[in-house]
Amino acid sequence: MIHKSSHPGKSSMIFFPMIDMEPGDMSCVYSTLKFLCNEARKYSKCPIITFDQPLYWKALLIIRNEPEDASFGKIILRLGGFHLEMSFLGAIGHIMAGSGLEELLETVYAPNAVKHMLSGKAVSRALRGHFLVESALNSLIIQKVFTCEEIVTGDAHPLPRHEKHVRCDNEEEIVASDNDARSRNEKQPTYDNEEDILTDDAGLCATNEKQNDDENTHEILVDDVRPCTTDEEQTDEEILADEVVPRIRNDEQTNENKEVEKIIDRSFVTKDADLLGILEAFDGLKDKTLKISDVIEDKVFERVQCRISDYKDSLVDCKTANLWLTYLEMVVLLHRFVRAERTGDWLLHLDTVQRMLPYFAASGHNLYLKSAYIYLSDMLKMRTSHPDIYASFLSGQHVVRRTDRYWAGIWTDLTIEQVLMKSLKSSGGLTRGHGMSEFQRAVWILSSPVCAEFSLAMQNLTGIQYSSSEQHKDSYAPRQSRNAKDMKTLSDFLQERDPFQADMKELRNIDNGVTADANVNVDHCLEVGQKIVKSLAGQDAMTHVFKRKHQATTLATKTSVKVDDELISVDPQLMFQRLTTIARETSPDLSEIFKYELSNVPPALFDNSGLAREAHKSQLADAIWTDRDCGTDSLQSCRLFVLDGGSLLHRLSWPQKSTFGEIVQMYTQYVLNKFTNPCVVFDGYESAPSTKDMTHVRRCKGVQRRKTVFNESTVCTSKREAFLANVENKKEFLKLLTRKMREAGCEVLQAEGDADFKLVMTTIRKATSGDVALVGEDTDLLVLLLHHVPLELETNVFFFSDKQMKNFKIWDIKKSKHALGVAVCQSVLVIHAVTGCDTTSRLYSIGKQQALKKVIAQPSFYQEAASVFLQSDLAINTLEQIGEEIMASLYGAHPGEGLDVFRFRKFVSKMSTLEKHLDVQSLPPTSASAKQHLLRVYHQVQQWMGNDLEATDWGWKIDSNNRLQPIKCLLAPAPSNLLKVIRCNCKTNCDSKRCSCRRHGMKCSICCGECRGTSCSNADVEWQDGS
Repeated sequence: MIHKSSHPGKSSMIFFPMIDMEPGDMSCVYSTLKFLCNEARKYSKCPIITFDQPLYWKALLIIRNEPEDASFGKIILRLGGFHLEMSFLGAIGHIMAGSGLEELLETVYAPNAVKHMLSGKAVSRALRGHFLVESALNSLIIQKVFTCEEIVTGDAHPLPRHEKHVRCDNEEEIVASDNDARSRNEKQPTYDNEEDILTDDAGLCATNEKQNDDENTHEILVDDVRPCTTDEEQTDEEILADEVVPRIRNDEQTNENKEVEKIIDRSFVTKDADLLGILEAFDGLKDKTLKISDVIEDKVFERVQCRISDYKDSLVDCKTANLWLTYLEMVVLLHRFVRAERTGDWLLHLDTVQRMLPYFAASGHNLYLKSAYIYLSDMLKMRTSHPDIYASFLSGQHVVRRTDRYWAGIWTDLTIEQVLMKSLKSSGGLTRGHGMSEFQRAVWILSSPVCAEFSLAMQNLTGIQYSSSEQHKDSYAPRQSRNAKDMKTLSDFLQERDPFQADMKELRNIDNGVTADANVNVDHCLEVGQKIVKSLAGQDAMTHVFKRKHQATTLATKTSVKVDDELISVDPQLMFQRLTTIARETSPDLSEIFKYELSNVPPALFDNSGLAREAHKSQLADAIWTDRDCGTDSLQSCRLFVLDGGSLLHRLSWPQKSTFGEIVQMYTQYVLNKFTNPCVVFDGYESAPSTKDMTHVRRCKGVQRRKTVFNESTVCTSKREAFLANVENKKEFLKLLTRKMREAGCEVLQAEGDADFKLVMTTIRKATSGDVALVGEDTDLLVLLLHHVPLELETNVFFFSDKQMKNFKIWDIKKSKHALGVAVCQSVLVIHAVTGCDTTSRLYSIGKQQALKKVIAQPSFYQEAASVFLQSDLAINTLEQIGEEIMASLYGAHPGEGLDVFRFRKFVSKMSTLEKHLDVQSLPPTSASAKQHLLRVYHQVQQWMGNDLEATDWGWKIDSNNRLQPIKCLLAPAPSNLLKVIRCNCKTNCDSKRCSCRRHGMKCSICCGECRGTSCSNADVEWQDGS
């Protein structure tokens, strides 16, 4: 993009002597304000001071409580934009919690990095990650709207570049920036005539037609932090209409075309005339055969935007799509906020801050909401109170430029991070071995200003500049190559888990398919936030209390914990660390608290999303096969074959443009040609809830496919996986397939539910007539055969998969039973269920190989214990006792040592040797959570024995979506007295011992009620510049 706009030039920075006091101390803030006022008075200037939120609020209180004629009344107090951006990043992370965004980012970032990105602390990584996700989502929308195929090239859609400067022959500055991508086709507006600024729906907090605020919506807190206007003054509502709303007919057009412009630097295979027109326009800009003004006037952008808008409107009833469209809007605000500072656009800065307010409100970032609300009011009042400074801000002097470039403006508080804090934390700084004693602080503080002046003078004298290249790091080939690779990864993830499905009405996590409860309203977070912002009008900011029930309820409530009648979402690892830290100080017997999970879900059994840990079933088959003679080389004697219908459906690829009749015929011919005397057994698909509901959701990756009405002559236009993902489609297809196979002479059976037991029983029944082979690939079938096939059977039973594999295995079941021993075969059914199958959780850190070794080492113990689970009539107390002994033995506990005692001993042992934090999932589950797991194990074992039990009596419950969900634990996560102090709910700055986090020596975290761990003096905020 070519920018001809002028800018104030490079800024100069001077270090004043520093005040060696706690920054949050009111005396320190007062002294700072007093000193700066005195310095400003010497030059007859008005002091402009920037603080981050905690200090901004204290400075505001000091200024508002001073007499109006005092020197403090002349201060212009600004809220640090960099920390405001950090808080907004945290708001995005909170709103999108549980949506699948975290899992999406983890495809290109490490899990720990993603946590910092979503909390707002890793700013550089967060910006890059959000911009890449935005590009992938917009690419998906464009492909849907224009029916085009995307080809990612080596230079495909480089990450938004903040600075990439090239000089043309005419010395015009070219700034190639994807961060400014939305303005590639935008006219640069001028501000010479502010009265001409438009006041239509592009105005602040008027992002859609649903928003109809009344006159009090934008009343701002002033004087004594209360609103007041006079008849002579222009109201804040009018100021907003006249100034901040303005700017933005051209700017709004740019943002409305955001999806269109994301095609830049990408190749598309499309015949769409409009899309080709945009690509040609972009090529013209690159070749300099077209001017931006000529491109803007092209009606193709308007037509394309109308088509995209129509597509979005068609998704109005789709909650998941609405949530991700809201996410795109929030990322657009990030673009605008960064661009406003980079280019020194004052009105765009104010406009974007205003648009951020509802998202702060909806996410519970209340301290930043109040501060930004008042900050916006004060900045608008400057037009009348400080017209000269207001004019200088309009010219771009509200930002700092460390270099003489147009796209180089940065926030004043970011300047401190890059200059002062960088020197403090780099070589020669206090944190690099010099110590932090009072003497060393005094030496460094007093010498730093002088050293900085000498360093600058030496650079000027020698002509050596310690600075980075003028080319932004995002413009280099390695970074662009990495961006292209990451974009491909994100796009592939989203293609499989499309959030913009027209038939997916409910709100769900796109990664694991977990569906939201009825009370979740995060897809309407903008409206929720607007109501909260509107309620602020006329309120006293000092006493106003925000209620959590008014905030947006997110998808993360599935794994939330209840504290003081409020549901809070907190990472299990963070919760465990805080609870154990507090318990060490407050609990007389630390071992007692380990009867509780100390986490919002049992982490040894469930992952952070609340889903049961996925079992690695094939490990058991590999462990049995290894070092044992379990197989045979030939099936020549076998004349009977029983086929797993579920595996068969996924064995053949469906040719394109084939009719369903041809597909059914293909399956029939495959079975009859490859197997003699085949018998196919299919699963049953009832409408009643099933214990495999969550497994089915996980396998289809949360994607809900559309029901298809078809017959034999209907051409199949869907992929096999997409078609079979819909249960109704699968049921109708099985009816057609079953009828055609039976007509061809093939025996077909269908179970009422899961077909595993019926498959094995059918195989044993047919074994009375000769050697038989069960064809399938599910380890459950192997385990059932090992348990049920009698050794006295005269014929042979085989098990194999017809899938083409390098290591083809044919299991001889009787030979395998002899190799393992009768005792192990009687135990393996129960051990398989305990260590995880389709309906039970995997035990973290307990592999099936490890469990098999223990069973082989102690066959009599496990055979006797497993026999209890095989009984059809069993007392629950006996089940719990024996089951806990099995689990304790698998974890390596001493005989007679319960899980709770062993859990505490394991904690002590690990803490004495670990050099880093202890992963909570590495501890065994508590007795309370193990009880529910064992109930589900018993229910599954009984199903494998042919006994149908009521699932809700054995560790299951029916959720609001009529699905069976595992009961995680009936015991609270922790004692109530500990739960109340894992977070603070301070209304101010968390700067005293009244803050429960500070009182217990902990930093505030994201689960804290008001500060969210980012906007208080007790927050552990580090600016992570890594990307």
